[in-house]
This record gives sequence, C-alpha cells and structure tokens, in this order.
Amino acid sequence: MRLKRIVVGLLALAAVACADLKAVVALSEAIQTQYHLPANVAINNSSHLTITFPKDAVAELKLTDDARATFARNVASFAVSHYHGGTPLSDVRIAFQSVSNTGPITVTRTDAPFTFTASELH
Repeated sequence: MRLKRIVVGLLALAAVACADLKAVVALSEAIQTQYHLPANVAINNSSHLTITFPKDAVAELKLTDDARATFARNVASFAVSHYHGGTPLSDVRIAFQSVSNTGPITVTRTDAPFTFTASELH
C-alpha cells in the first residue's frame, strides 16, 4: 500500500513537471514570434517565471532606460497571459544578459532583472 502511494505521487509529480515543460516551451516560442528576439524562458518552483534576453539583441532596439522598463513590463504581461502551466504564476522576471568567451572561460553578466508580480500584470 505504501509503495502504491509513492508510485502514484511520483506519477502525479511527473505529470505536473511535463505540463510545466510544455508550457515553458510554448511560451518561449510565442515570445520569440511576438518580439522577434531570442529568449530563454525558465520556471522555478512552478510559479516563478524568468525570461532572459541577450543584451546585444536588445541593444539593437536602441531603447532608453524608460523604454527598456516598458519593454520588460510588456513582455511580462504577454508572458502571464500566454503561460498555461499547471500552477498560476506568482511573479515574472525579465533579465538581460551578455555572454563572452575567452578560450575555455565563459563569463555571463546579467543586469538586475525587472520583477513584476502576476497580480500587477493583469
């Protein structure tokens, strides 16, 4: 009986994880289609969404600091309305990062992300 409960629990966990993975992939594709920018989408603890854009791609948009904040809010609103995971989102972070390689060393620098609660984006 105990083994049966464990197996059922693991299957339920796998189903939720699979739903989150499908939702993240679908959202990533939707963001890239909507904004024509590469985006890395990640979900943490089933409710904290992080979307990271390469700095050099966003730099081509030539956004001021205020316009970048507006862009981040628009992307976060788009994400909340297009994310169909198993658990409702509690917050969305939009980050911009640069990656440089020198030989075997890779350096990744991420600006402080813009963070929005899901309730403020509805």
